[in-house]
Amino acid sequence: MTTEALRYGQRLTVIVAPADPRWHTPGGIELAGPRYFGYDMDPVRFGEEP
Repeated sequence: MTTEALRYGQRLTVIVAPADPRWHTPGGIELAGPRYFGYDMDPVRFGEEP
């Protein structure tokens, strides 16, 4: 579900899967992290404290 289609009251399930460690490097985050898509936030890794 994209954020554009999300509406109040809808329910969805979030599935988390392991990613190749290269995606967690500065280069990987720059290539496909939230900021690349225009979001003003840092990536959040599942299972890590903020």
